[in-house]
Amino acid sequence: MSVQAHQVYEMPYPPAGANHVEKVAVSSLLGGNSPRLNGEDKQHIKVLAETDQPLPPILVHRGTMRVIDGMHRLRAAQSLGWPEIEAVFCDGTEEEAFLLAVKANTEHGLPLTLADREAAAARIISSNPEHSDRWIAAITGLANGTVGAIRRRLGYGDDRVKARIGRDGRIRPVDSTDGRRLARPGRLRRRRRRSTPCPRSWPAPVLRPLRWPTRRPRR
Repeated sequence: MSVQAHQVYEMPYPPAGANHVEKVAVSSLLGGNSPRLNGEDKQHIKVLAETDQPLPPILVHRGTMRVIDGMHRLRAAQSLGWPEIEAVFCDGTEEEAFLLAVKANTEHGLPLTLADREAAAARIISSNPEHSDRWIAAITGLANGTVGAIRRRLGYGDDRVKARIGRDGRIRPVDSTDGRRLARPGRLRRRRRRSTPCPRSWPAPVLRPLRWPTRRPRR
């Protein structure tokens, strides 16, 4: 499975290609660059190790063999002494792998804390300042305003980034006046004429709303 950075926010879970599951040696897997600030939850690992239900496949970055999603499942497998675990491989850069890890952990399993998601948003802004607040909010599960506040705190305001990439992959100027200059002048003039208020010199009856006569019912 290959992934493009601007498509990460709309990827479902399990991701496309999850039907191609492989058995992977547990000893060959490495810990991922997890968005969890406090690492794995030992109680959650214990719950997974004691469950009778089969564990879903983990998501692994093919180039580095790092776990993108499923560290708790991997730790549970290690505690049980499993030699292999089911996995789905993902291609892409390491930064795209981190985006996938954040997206996956906001949609299922043990949810990320608010501090985890804010720290992830700060990292994404630092490495991808050209992406819009909505794009980052869709990945981290934060509000658009929260992402904007983090951006300003990090110093990546509108004065540093002149254009941003939206959720649809299109590039748009940050300054809205640039977009207004692209509008057709004639269209703007027509809008102004339509919105012109009525002169105050007009007689009052003209300004009153029309009232249609009502018919009285016949007796």
